Amino acid sequence: MAFWSKPEKKPHCLITITTSDFIPGTLVMLYTFFKYNKWFDGDIIIYGYGLSDSEKSLLERFPNVQFAAPREDLLQAIDKVVAVRRDLAHKKMVFYSLNLFMLEGYKRYMYIDSDVLIQGDFGELMDLEYPMMCVPDRATYLGKAKDGTTFQVAQAPTEEDHFWYRTFNAGIMFFTDEWVNKKTYKELLKLVNPDLYKSLKRPSTDQYLLNMYFRKDYHALPGTYNFRLGLADIIKDREGDTLDTAKLVHYSGKKNPWKHMQMENNLTKQPLFYEAMLKWMDAYQDYFTFVKQMEEGLIDVSFFGKVTQR
Repeated sequence: MAFWSKPEKKPHCLITITTSDFIPGTLVMLYTFFKYNKWFDGDIIIYGYGLSDSEKSLLERFPNVQFAAPREDLLQAIDKVVAVRRDLAHKKMVFYSLNLFMLEGYKRYMYIDSDVLIQGDFGELMDLEYPMMCVPDRATYLGKAKDGTTFQVAQAPTEEDHFWYRTFNAGIMFFTDEWVNKKTYKELLKLVNPDLYKSLKRPSTDQYLLNMYFRKDYHALPGTYNFRLGLADIIKDREGDTLDTAKLVHYSGKKNPWKHMQMENNLTKQPLFYEAMLKWMDAYQDYFTFVKQMEEGLIDVSFFGKVTQR
């Protein structure tokens, strides 16, 4: 079982976070990532929370998977936040994304949540020179700002410093090595501060502090790189992409297709969820066909692209 150690300079690094109940999502995300992105030449870094050895072995079906432990200083800071915000306890592992900024040794970094279905090649992003790229959040798509104290959408913002414009969704992010260093990490760690989280009106974790730090610096990508079902109509009207053409479909919030009650709840509340659920289920079935063929020795190494052609 591989645990991360600083490599000599490599082109790419894909980071994700998972838990036992997110393993199906992580497997589908990794399977569809390799299916469409043959250019990838790097490591898969997984921060697993409470994973068993057997669950880790499922993830190690994919090449170059390494498991990493969150930093102790980050864990201590998270515990202080959770002490005053008990509603964040069940999702405290989402803060582990901040470890990304200490993973030196790569040129390009991708953080992708485990509830993402990949439907296309997004290698074109690797040729762009922007230090950080991600997709705006709902507030920005609606032309609104967020209150910097509560992180709620502000209906009538007035003060530029207090109200945040150009906020983004932190479930899918792309970085160059320009941001990955001790300085960035230490500055972000200071924001994992219980005093800042006391006033939040919604249970946000890393997205709140990452927006506090990066909202003025990121390059905004179109919604095809982080397609959320609740923004489908806006993305289609403004950018032309749909559930069928989106390259990365993000089942954010309580929309996990592998969880029975979330499926039941969204089938009536979210009109597009039925189609999105079927897409994810088809990919899950394809994954099991892939596993069977792998065990039978029928999978050619070319499926994994450059990581097996060094």
